[in-house]
Amino acid sequence: ISITAPSDGEAVAGVVTVTADVTDDVAVTSVDFAVDGSSIGVDTDGSDGWAIDWDTTLVAEGGVVLEAIASDGAGQTAVDSITATVDNLGPETTLQAPLEGATVADTITVIASVNDAVGVAQAEFFADGVSIGVDGDGSDGWSVQWDTTGTADGAVTLSVTGTDTFGRTSSDAAAITVDNLAAGVVVLVVSDPGALTAGVSATQARLEADGYTVSVVDDADITTAGVAGA
Repeated sequence: ISITAPSDGEAVAGVVTVTADVTDDVAVTSVDFAVDGSSIGVDTDGSDGWAIDWDTTLVAEGGVVLEAIASDGAGQTAVDSITATVDNLGPETTLQAPLEGATVADTITVIASVNDAVGVAQAEFFADGVSIGVDGDGSDGWSVQWDTTGTADGAVTLSVTGTDTFGRTSSDAAAITVDNLAAGVVVLVVSDPGALTAGVSATQARLEADGYTVSVVDDADITTAGVAGA
């Protein structure tokens, strides 16, 4: 007896047909197929070959031992076995960097973790749904370089979609902020620096919160010559 499908070491998902080739000098009466010692079906009619349909979703994910046990009319048995990997779940995908709520600028590395029982084909990264790169080689991790200057400043949804070798996908996302506007120095010219109006004070506070250095100058100190020489 020899299991002919699936092949040894193959990854399987969904419903697969398990087949075996059986020869005997006495008529074969049945072939019992088993996974990790538990029967998944018996074929008693080999006129169209020895086979059963196996619903792999009924067993746990991961490696299994698949067996075929043939019995003949003399009560003799023969066994063949192979290993297979059951993978009915999509990949586990997590966006690792930048983190939720982060503020980013210039060119950064976007990093994800993508894991699958059988294998990962690729990880594709998006900013507000627009692809910013695909990594098809996870030997050094799953990541892309993202030039944030090509994206408008403000709130952005950064996401990653992992794809396994069966074509199944899963995604993860984080809300971040892109801020490529350089902070600088702002000079507020007022009539009385010692008695700022509520509006000027609010403006100063807002600018400082955005990273600007704010200088308050008395308009009496601004001369025509001084302005011209600025």
